[in-house]
Amino acid sequence: MVRCLNEFGSIIAIAAIMGVLGWTLLSGGPVSEVYEARLTFGVMTVIVMGASVLLWTTLAALLGPQRLLVWAAVGLVSPLLGWLLLFPPVSYVVMVHSPVVTFGVGLATGILVWAAFRFNVSSKRLKTGDLWNEMV
Repeated sequence: MVRCLNEFGSIIAIAAIMGVLGWTLLSGGPVSEVYEARLTFGVMTVIVMGASVLLWTTLAALLGPQRLLVWAAVGLVSPLLGWLLLFPPVSYVVMVHSPVVTFGVGLATGILVWAAFRFNVSSKRLKTGDLWNEMV
């Protein structure tokens, strides 16, 4: 039970930080006027952070500790899932406006979530070959 709480605590922290990072990177573009006309930056940050935490904790509960390639693929798909959680017409404009940032942050979050699972799965030291076999 403690291990599970550690995993989900670290996943919540990763999702919140990456949600704020993604929103900060996206908020400086020309689409930011659309968002700032509706909501302030702080409110939007909390909304994006909450959606990110909801999405990644749900995915972590459903998938559990998988291989790196699975989490990388989930990370690449996560902006599409996040698009459905946030304001769909406006969030689609943001995703199309800056796909490198949105999909890059999603991929990085997927890898960090895999690392959180990997760090908490075993306390013993692994050989490089074991880690490589797990990734592929």
